[in-house]
Amino acid sequence: MQMRRMFALLCLAVALCLPNLCSAGLMDHPRIAVIPFANQSADLSVTVSDGILEDMREIVEIDLKNTGMFQTLERVDVDKLIAEHQFDRSGLVDVNTAAKLGKMLGAEYLLLGSVTDISREGSKYEARVGLRLVNVETASVDLAGRGKAEASSAKKGLEEAVEDALAGKRGILTMLRGGRK
Repeated sequence: MQMRRMFALLCLAVALCLPNLCSAGLMDHPRIAVIPFANQSADLSVTVSDGILEDMREIVEIDLKNTGMFQTLERVDVDKLIAEHQFDRSGLVDVNTAAKLGKMLGAEYLLLGSVTDISREGSKYEARVGLRLVNVETASVDLAGRGKAEASSAKKGLEEAVEDALAGKRGILTMLRGGRK
């Protein structure tokens, strides 16, 4: 009797400690594909090259893989399918188009990233980045993270903004861990 009671209390404690997203399958090591980042900044005075966008994507892929929470799909496979089906970078920002691609890849989730703003004030750059975790089955955004940073270069600002969108106060990984950093 005492053993059953302790087991029930343990189960209750574990259930209360898990984030609400357990039922969404986000705690079961889902297959995730990181889609090429898009530049949606209205400020055209600061150039964001495709190379910088790919660096941001790589940061996200590595950080997701290192959490042990996801099975990340290989970038080569993702890019090959994007090219085969002639998806362009701007079209992949649309959740429904992205979900269609995710199903073709066999992914359960897609991570969509975009530069929402990049500007220069004197010698400082201010960058803002948005990340959305899209459930491929429902074509819904299950989590969204926002990050911002100031730095001496656009590239450094964008990289730090991506890290903030992943693991900062409003970051995706922070939310998955129940709001704790």
